[in-house]
Amino acid sequence: MAQSFWRQDEVDFSASNSEGMSRGLIILWNARIMEVLLSFRGPDFLGIKVIWKDRMYYVCNVYSACVLSAKRTLWAKLLDLQACYCDGEWLIGGDFNAVKNRGERLGRSVGGNQTEWGEFSSFIDNSGLIDVPCKGKRFSWFSGDGKHKSRIDRFLVSNNIISRWGVVGQLVGLRDISDHCPEWLVVDNKDWGPKPFKFNNEWFQHKELMPFLEREWKELIVNGHGDYVLKEKLRILKRKILWWSANIFGKIDLDMEEGVREINSIDDLDPDIVVEEDVRGNANRKFWLNLKIKENMIKQKARVRWINDGDVNSKYFHSLMKKRLEKELHRSYLY
Repeated sequence: MAQSFWRQDEVDFSASNSEGMSRGLIILWNARIMEVLLSFRGPDFLGIKVIWKDRMYYVCNVYSACVLSAKRTLWAKLLDLQACYCDGEWLIGGDFNAVKNRGERLGRSVGGNQTEWGEFSSFIDNSGLIDVPCKGKRFSWFSGDGKHKSRIDRFLVSNNIISRWGVVGQLVGLRDISDHCPEWLVVDNKDWGPKPFKFNNEWFQHKELMPFLEREWKELIVNGHGDYVLKEKLRILKRKILWWSANIFGKIDLDMEEGVREINSIDDLDPDIVVEEDVRGNANRKFWLNLKIKENMIKQKARVRWINDGDVNSKYFHSLMKKRLEKELHRSYLY
């Protein structure tokens, strides 16, 4: 039966049973070029762990319930799975039965549930996955009379998948008898030149950055037409910024260790020795500034959930570590 969906002799599949006429899920793959290591499932999702072109991927198909409490359960479970199985890139797609904002819905309940919008958007942010731009039709679901429409179907893709595969968007196709439209990831492997330079926002917190940039820019000498000169200067400056980040800004861990030693040395002084408040205060302020900078760097790079919820020693972080150790807890999802 799987071959009737996808006309491949070497097709394989994983499926979950439907409830009446809905909620059934299936994932098909070409067994000749992909090796599936395991499958996992829950009430509203079905996923596989696959090796393709020597890389590990987690592909998850979702079919969310309409009730907000069930959606919250699904979002939390997907985040937990991502945190526990982080040895590969994630791709999650399907019917989320949720929208991110008013513009993704027309007709019934246009006002919508703003709480749900915010929570769904937070789930996407916490997952670290990208809701790539949508092409084709604006909405993916239509009521029978065509008066109500929503974009409740989508792909969420990791940044590395976007880079490796050349993903440029997701295409919403034409529907037939279904009230949902088919969707595809659109890829374009053309070489469009160098990738954009990623700038770390926390660099601006360092007092030496702007003087360094001004000095280096003034010292750059490039001959040629205006646009060529600008391009070459930016290219050279990029290398210099990377050097500065590694050799000057990158010593933040050493500065934090030095701050800890300084604070403790003050604490260990003989009680009879008077320490000026400015000395102790400066040491504390310097340490906490460096700590904040480091946490913001982690947040910008990884956008991990425990940074959003608090510092790196938060309750969520410790519970996550515990879950990783208690792998047997997750056996119920594996087949």
